Parts: sequence; C-alpha cells; structure tokens
Amino acid sequence: MSTAELHEPISAPHGLATAAASLVAAVLGSRGLVPVWSTSEHNRLAQRVADKLGLVEVTRRVILHHAEW
Repeated sequence: MSTAELHEPISAPHGLATAAASLVAAVLGSRGLVPVWSTSEHNRLAQRVADKLGLVEVTRRVILHHAEW
C-alpha cells in the first residue's frame, strides 16, 4: 500500500467518526486518562471531528523524513 492510498478519504455515515471518538474520549476520561488527538495539518476531516469534540490546538510538531527512506 502506498502512502497516497493511506490518505484517501473513507466514506462513512455522517457523524460516525465523531460518535466513535466521543465514546473513546468518554471511556478514557472515566479511567482518569486525558484523551489526546493528533492529526496532520492536511487532514481536514480529522480536524473537523476534533472541533466537534471541543478540542483545541495546544501545540504543533514538525515531522521530518528522508526522501529515500
């Protein structure tokens, strides 16, 4: 599977990702854990889910890779 294939949008019922992420966050919170959301700056769908959950950006990371690796 190429990197491009990993970034193809997946068709799912509207609200499914938000509902699933909300459930996971609730379970983590009930166990005393803090849910953390991470996404690339290009993944607008994941950013929308995070927005719907009320998450706010607290930091950005730069990830570097070698073009031949």
